[in-house]
Amino acid sequence: VQIPSNVILKIEPGVSVLSSTSKDMFLVQGKIYAQGTSESPITFIGKGNFFYAFGSAQTHAYVVLHYCKINNGRSLFPSNGYGHLNMTHCEIIDVREPCSPQAPTHIEYNLFKDWCSFVVGTSLYETGKIYIKNNLFIGRSTFSDEYYTIKCIGHGVVVKYNSFLKNDQVLQIYPGARSVEINATENYWGTTDTEVIDSMIYDKKDDIRCAGFIEYSPILTEPHPDTPILPIMVNLKYSPS
Repeated sequence: VQIPSNVILKIEPGVSVLSSTSKDMFLVQGKIYAQGTSESPITFIGKGNFFYAFGSAQTHAYVVLHYCKINNGRSLFPSNGYGHLNMTHCEIIDVREPCSPQAPTHIEYNLFKDWCSFVVGTSLYETGKIYIKNNLFIGRSTFSDEYYTIKCIGHGVVVKYNSFLKNDQVLQIYPGARSVEINATENYWGTTDTEVIDSMIYDKKDDIRCAGFIEYSPILTEPHPDTPILPIMVNLKYSPS
């Protein structure tokens, strides 16, 4: 489905959007508002990319997802475009390729299970930031062994109040990035052992080509009260397996 720059698509609560092909579900240069409710979420199930902002450098594609359930597929929001992604109170399960919004973005209060990666960062000239806050990340996609849950490639990345569980590759500064800025304090890692947390991070301590270090202290000793939890979280402490 193609959304030109002058078009707004609104998807109503309770709608299911299904695709049985590996093609892109939405090609976005305009705006999509998929705003469900806790009682009537919107469901997306596909095999290809979900929201592709290819060719939108001048139009600033805009995708809003609220109370959505997104299953399977390749990438939620692939690179090669310039778009805003605002996502709150969603459940994203088994998405196997990186998500790369290249504009100020809010990712908050979501559950990511068997997730691949966010590849994020703004340029020095951007005025906004990329907020990844109060999300539960559990596990890692079996298709993405080489990816960290969040890879920082630029400036303005704020990673706070998240819970990272059953994952040994969480945060990375991309070695090819010339300059980065990331705030990763006050997250819950399933452990307070700083040696273990260091092993879940890839920065200048691991590769001198990285542009800096990831500061993660202070850490949370329990999940932030506004971050989603699972009933079985007590069994989901850090485990490299």
